[in-house]
Amino acid sequence: MSSNNLLKQLLGTNTSDKIEAQFRECRSQINTLISKIQKKIEEKDDEVLSKFNDQYIAQIAYEKGPEAEAKYNDGKPTLTPDEIPKELRPLKHYPIKSPENKGKGYAKFEIQRCLKGHNDKIYALKWSADSNNLVSASQDGSLVVWDMGAYTKKLGIPLRMAWVMTVDYSPNGNLIASGGLDNLSSVFNIEDKVGWAAEMVRPHRELQQHEGYVSCNRFVDNEHIITASGDSSIILWDIEYQQPIQAFIGHSGDVESVAHNFKSNNTFVSGSIDMNAKLWDYRLKSHSSCINTFTGHVSDINSVSWFPDYKAFGTASDDGCCRLFDLNSYQTLNIYGKELEEANGVTSIDFSRSGYYLAAAYDDGPMCLTWNTVTAKVEKYVPHVMRVSSVEFQPNGNSLATGCWDRNLRVWV
Repeated sequence: MSSNNLLKQLLGTNTSDKIEAQFRECRSQINTLISKIQKKIEEKDDEVLSKFNDQYIAQIAYEKGPEAEAKYNDGKPTLTPDEIPKELRPLKHYPIKSPENKGKGYAKFEIQRCLKGHNDKIYALKWSADSNNLVSASQDGSLVVWDMGAYTKKLGIPLRMAWVMTVDYSPNGNLIASGGLDNLSSVFNIEDKVGWAAEMVRPHRELQQHEGYVSCNRFVDNEHIITASGDSSIILWDIEYQQPIQAFIGHSGDVESVAHNFKSNNTFVSGSIDMNAKLWDYRLKSHSSCINTFTGHVSDINSVSWFPDYKAFGTASDDGCCRLFDLNSYQTLNIYGKELEEANGVTSIDFSRSGYYLAAAYDDGPMCLTWNTVTAKVEKYVPHVMRVSSVEFQPNGNSLATGCWDRNLRVWV
């Protein structure tokens, strides 16, 4: 029996219709589960939790009372947890919802620090892998590396061309790459560098092959980088030899964003003004390296970002929506922004370390929002007065950094 006949026998003659039906059923089950979870959260009985809290307080009082004190010997407690009366357990203090504490999942995103130092619009930012430093790129013609422990400038790098559009950190933190309207990706070696590095006006390496602006560059590892360009191509580079290794052609318009898969190290995703996102495999030849095309947006895609488990990725578009695509089903899992009255373009997105939140930057009101990735509801409005060009969560999950056209960086916790 041929493989095609066997497949038809196993799945049915109309395989496509059956898969589509299974997908719709799966989506229905997911929505039902979301509703049940939300209902359970809303029905949480605070009276029960208050009872547990009263028991917790009573336990503390018991341990400090004369009965427990009698069991202390030379300052060392001999009272074991088993000897505490059962009615005075458990040991855990349960949170009670209140106007100040709205329960699990409530996102504060309060301003922690505003970093001033650039003299023009900030276009891009990137955290270092160890979460200790952050680099920002501005149209004032400079890159600034910030010490995020002290919230001070650590290093300034002058650029020969002020129209910078992207910046990235190498995994080991020794290299920084930027790109823009000069059609180049410039790589700087910042190892052991501090202060205003005027001598670094000439980059450590320059990657020149694109015939259009470099909209995005992302390190694959410490020796390789991928660049996206307005010439509709994506190139994988050997940094040391300044040579292209492979070109990826498939988009019909400017490629605005790329994101490398650090889990498998074999794939990456891209987004373009042709309204499509594509999944690529480095191991395949250029003409067949595009694994799949993801559709759904009705305007330019400005940013792509992997979900933390690398089984899905998000896209941001000028149509005012963000989408979450699943790699297994090649389908849209969720859409964020359909209910917004103003469909202003989304400029940048990033997922929190847990995947609970999606941060999205907008070119006009509402400027910046954080979304619940499951319910597709707004969790928190993150206030800015001008366009937010870039957002990224700290790799360790502690904070969110935003870059704004008002020349300031902000850190939110």
